[in-house]
Amino acid sequence: MQPRFPVFVPSKGRADSRLTQKMLTEMGVPYRTVIEPQEVKSYIRAGEPEANILVLPHRDKGLVVTRNWIWSFALEEGYPYLWTIDDNVWKSYRLTNNQKTPVADGTMFYVMEEFALRYSNLPIVGANYYMFAPRKAAVHVPPLFLNNRIYSNMLLAADFRDPRGNPYRNEGWYNDDTDLCLRVLKDGNCTVLFNAFLIQKMTTMHVKGGMTAHYEKQADVDPKWRALAEEAVRRHWYFDPADEKVDEERVRDGRWRMAVELAAKHPDVTKITHKFGRWQHQVDYSPFRRNKLILREGVKVPEGTNEFGMILERRDASGTWAQVDSMWYPWEDSG
Repeated sequence: MQPRFPVFVPSKGRADSRLTQKMLTEMGVPYRTVIEPQEVKSYIRAGEPEANILVLPHRDKGLVVTRNWIWSFALEEGYPYLWTIDDNVWKSYRLTNNQKTPVADGTMFYVMEEFALRYSNLPIVGANYYMFAPRKAAVHVPPLFLNNRIYSNMLLAADFRDPRGNPYRNEGWYNDDTDLCLRVLKDGNCTVLFNAFLIQKMTTMHVKGGMTAHYEKQADVDPKWRALAEEAVRRHWYFDPADEKVDEERVRDGRWRMAVELAAKHPDVTKITHKFGRWQHQVDYSPFRRNKLILREGVKVPEGTNEFGMILERRDASGTWAQVDSMWYPWEDSG
């Protein structure tokens, strides 16, 4: 199976890598690369099919503006849902039977769509990161997390609106995906993060292009960041009080600016923390545990397990694919 809703890959400065586009091509998933007009020739020269390219009417306005343009474009095309996937995703997996198995086609997207269509208050779903769902964990990893953040791959309800009747759109400069999830959750709606399906992407700042330059340290920054640094100390936005300082080094650091922007918008659930050698945001999603999924009228959840045609195959030394019941052949168990 393949996704029933359109897949968009916003991309900038990554004509040569095109990791997500190559992955989707290998999976046979139709998609469109959304790029700025000045980059069309470079993407075509790098091998991107011209038929897959969707050209933006603007340039150098940032990822948030691009994501919102995609959202409006899909709505105008009449699609009830749309996928947006970052351009640095290089592999997709199914986590089952304590194994992470690469998927061969777009069935994983179809299954997540099928789940989303059941509920009237579920405007965002997506797959978890490969690294955040260990296959051998001390605590059982459920097939999905309810009311959490979704990063880098989002199925969005195209015309979902907040309680005031305003359509949801991305906002801010950094972490617009986290902010979007939080606004949806604060309005009493739900999000679903799948562990049954996973994506593996290159970590932030490890692939040139995209938003990389904005996460790097800059020589000059807008004075608003210095003002936010002072406010962060005054309002205790840091997880560790020892970090409550105002200094030029952190103001220039794009990772810190990313965290403080989210803390300023959602101080009730967000703290700024420094771990793994860099600034991070830390969000408490526990207040949203009370948000419950609402079945659409007339929908009945089927009993039992539906594999949606997915089977496990293994390629042997001769290159032949054969269906198997487990990741290992029986004779391998003997050592």
